[in-house]
Amino acid sequence: MRVERFVADIQLAADGTFAQTSEQRLKIQTAAAIQQAGQMVFAYNVSMQKFEVLGAYTQKSDGRKLEVKKDAIFVRDLPGTSGAPMFADMKLVLIVFPNVGVGDSLYARVLHEQVQPMFPAQYSNLFSVPPHVLVDESRITLRAPAAMALRAANEGYEESRSESAGIVSYEWVARNTQVEPVEPGAVAPLDYSKRLSLSTFPDFPSFARAYAERAEDKARPTAAIRRLADEITAGASAPREQAKRLYDWVAGNIRYVGIFLGTGAVVPHSAEDVLAKRYGDCKDHVALLTALLAAKGIDARTALVNLGNSYWTGSLPVLNAFNHVIIYVPSLDVWVDPTASLTPFGRLPVAVQGKTAVMTPSGDLRTTPVDDSDANVTTRTVRYEIGDDGTISGVTRIRAKGFRAEAYRMTAQTLTPEQMHAYVRRQTAATRYKGEGQVTFAGVTDRSENVTVTADFKLSGGIDWPGSGAFEVPSGFRGGEHVSTQIRQNAAANKRPRVSGGVETLIEEYQIVLPRQMKIVALPKPVSFKNEVESYETTVRQEGQTIYITRKLVDLYAGPVMAPSLFKAAEEKSAAIARDLRAQIVYTSE
Repeated sequence: MRVERFVADIQLAADGTFAQTSEQRLKIQTAAAIQQAGQMVFAYNVSMQKFEVLGAYTQKSDGRKLEVKKDAIFVRDLPGTSGAPMFADMKLVLIVFPNVGVGDSLYARVLHEQVQPMFPAQYSNLFSVPPHVLVDESRITLRAPAAMALRAANEGYEESRSESAGIVSYEWVARNTQVEPVEPGAVAPLDYSKRLSLSTFPDFPSFARAYAERAEDKARPTAAIRRLADEITAGASAPREQAKRLYDWVAGNIRYVGIFLGTGAVVPHSAEDVLAKRYGDCKDHVALLTALLAAKGIDARTALVNLGNSYWTGSLPVLNAFNHVIIYVPSLDVWVDPTASLTPFGRLPVAVQGKTAVMTPSGDLRTTPVDDSDANVTTRTVRYEIGDDGTISGVTRIRAKGFRAEAYRMTAQTLTPEQMHAYVRRQTAATRYKGEGQVTFAGVTDRSENVTVTADFKLSGGIDWPGSGAFEVPSGFRGGEHVSTQIRQNAAANKRPRVSGGVETLIEEYQIVLPRQMKIVALPKPVSFKNEVESYETTVRQEGQTIYITRKLVDLYAGPVMAPSLFKAAEEKSAAIARDLRAQIVYTSE
């Protein structure tokens, strides 16, 4: 796909309302792009904006224009909001283009009108040109009253400015003529794209105060909120225990309905309204938990962050750069995300760790806390018995703390009893083995506990016995944490920072019981590897007809993002693990 032209023409008023006419013209260059870009999607807020498709067509490679008919323009609720109509103020407009083929261009012209400003007399916006797409022209024009102090942080655009009759006209133009391949696992393209930030806020304190003025009164405790807070905290006098119980209640009882900041309204619903409906977005969860904490005399601060794989924060306060809100409790020095129903009190999900947080109402910029490898520890204990026919009876017990425990909680909630066997088959499948079995979960209902996963299974097809041969240590029931998942191929060739997904400690303990007639000729050698990225050790010993193997991997860098300067070390670590996993147990019959 090639962006032949993107134009945003913005008429900004002194009260913060604006009209933005946008044009997009995309050229389809491959068959795959027909599925990817054969339609355009736009979002708007029905309570604050008006939206209109002014024109759309497919221009065939021979010059013909095929207009998009009205019946090919669809309006839909934002996914995930159809069950919550009161809070579903976002709509999606889908334009489906006719008769699209390789070499055709797709054109759309739309009008966004902000009829009610996000913040009175304020405006902010963010544009970018990613390096992964050819862009012939990206042009932003904006006209605003000269008395309106608009600031721009320009990182890669050509810029011009003129003024006439009390109106200032701005124009910014950017292009991208060379395509950079997408690196799997890299931070968001926004973090290294050409960027243009626009804001009338002079600084982050003014931005934070504007948010607080619109949101704080929604978090005031009412009589109903106070009664609920007393019920939840009955018998608990310590503030930390009270805060934990209130967090657990909100995280476990208020359904999440996602409407992100920047596209959705910035004003939460009242805490009592959220309580009555039992659902809401991040702002609503924060409002309710803040009110419950206040009912017990515990002060909580709202913090605006970015949820996802972007770690960029510009010099100007731009609402688009912050799509999520969480809570900081100063008296306890605790951060919580009340939408994170699987995360224990006192810890943040990995997706909001290491992020710049704008604290309200002060506007102070803080960095959210980051796990170390002791916060995320997973131990896999595996016992195998190799039968006289070469099949393996195995039991795996996994004890997980931290983000892998959260993943298992999600799995346990998602799988039906009928799907459990298929889950075991997937988790035991390997090049040489087929697996069947069953799995159980413990500790998944209490987010403060470790999660224990127990799998009983049989493996077949991997060991030629009776006879002579060799086999690698079977992974068996892997879960998501088998050390093979830590191998990163060609890491040193990448140049963009990579999202680590969280630093951790992984421990694997194998006990392999051999058939009585099997004689071991050679065992894998012990491994001891350490660099600035990783510590990895393997010990191997045999006692009679039982082989004991222990692997331990510890992340040594600070997550959640790995800098390119560490990629060479990461590749060395991957090579060391891969060599160890290829090592074989060589056997013969007595």
